[in-house]
Amino acid sequence: MGSAAFSYRFYCDHYRRRHYEVLWIRRKYAHQGRGGDKPVELPFSIRLNDFILDRYAGSMSPSSYASEVTLIDNRKNLNEDHRIFMNNVLDYNMYRFFQSSYDTDEKGTVLSVNHDFYGTVVTYAGYLLLVLGFIFTLFNKNSRFLDLSRKIKEIRMKRKTGLLLTCLFMIFNTVAFAQTNISPPVNRDQAEKFGHMLTQTFDGRFEPVHSLAYDVMHKISRKDKFEVAGKGDMDAVQVLMDMVLAPEFWKGQKIIYIREKPIRAFLGIDGKYASFLISLM
Repeated sequence: MGSAAFSYRFYCDHYRRRHYEVLWIRRKYAHQGRGGDKPVELPFSIRLNDFILDRYAGSMSPSSYASEVTLIDNRKNLNEDHRIFMNNVLDYNMYRFFQSSYDTDEKGTVLSVNHDFYGTVVTYAGYLLLVLGFIFTLFNKNSRFLDLSRKIKEIRMKRKTGLLLTCLFMIFNTVAFAQTNISPPVNRDQAEKFGHMLTQTFDGRFEPVHSLAYDVMHKISRKDKFEVAGKGDMDAVQVLMDMVLAPEFWKGQKIIYIREKPIRAFLGIDGKYASFLISLM
């Protein structure tokens, strides 16, 4: 039959379930753009012994179906029983029989047949070349894979360097302004760079520090910009970083939004904002 791939359909004795007959193949020339069927007699036979159809409990919907068949090849004195069902294929003499369908009266089965020896060889050869290509990519110094790996290492190194510089900056500010009552605010440019670093939230998501700072400060104060006495205008990232550098200063700042009037009265505050120290009294 050559190396062309054909699509076959096999109809096994629909109405006389245990009757033996020679297989006939209907060959579709779909790849050549021609219609019509051509019967081809095979050198072996299949006898349908039983067709089994199982249904879901309390329903007419089929859950599985299978064909109990006997493979007969007089050339080799072969007589074997097989069971063909979904994902269980019968392979013989370079033919593959698949369970495809069944008759509406449930007295016969329909098998799809495939016969394409050279096509199978070419397909597996292609898979082998694909695997070899993957292996070659892993060890090739100029491959895209290793190039991306080098870039990822560079990005990680830059992040570590940025984190180290930020920590050193915070330590320096803490030591330099430890003797003053009010330290200068965090530099806006430094806060902007720090805001691009990634962090993990309580629910496992990754987001930049910038987003985390605005979320936290908005929940505490219901605002994103702050006018702080002695420090001036500050955004949420600056405030979050400054809280780490000067925690005692921020304990006394009225930035906690109190919505309920009874709670304001209980705390003894006139406005809508309270400090951390007031809430502890």
